Amino acid sequence: MGFSTSEAGVRYEKATDSITYSIEIKIVDMSMMPYAAWAMAYQQMDYENETEEGYEKTVTVAKNFKGMEKANTSDYKSCSLNFAVGNRFHVTIEASGLDDVKVLYSLVDAMDLEKLAKLTAE
Repeated sequence: MGFSTSEAGVRYEKATDSITYSIEIKIVDMSMMPYAAWAMAYQQMDYENETEEGYEKTVTVAKNFKGMEKANTSDYKSCSLNFAVGNRFHVTIEASGLDDVKVLYSLVDAMDLEKLAKLTAE
């Protein structure tokens, strides 16, 4: 018995003389995967960890959606946001070449997540 998902994504890239910055956004519809909610359950628990290379912690995105924020502040800079929307969609935003998660939150602000949350499986 196979499982299927649908995925939409976009990638933005900007190159300078010294580095290439990129941001990738993916939205995965997990409605056809039994127990997909279990896979996203880790985001519901409070968690925080900090190392010399960066940190990861649970956050609330757009006032309603629990998720995970990560940043690598070492020489290889990167950051990401992962969160569930409406117990159906998994949203991932990843950036390389930068470690400022504010950029990722500004992208979240441009998304209509409430509308996405209202979609139901057919």
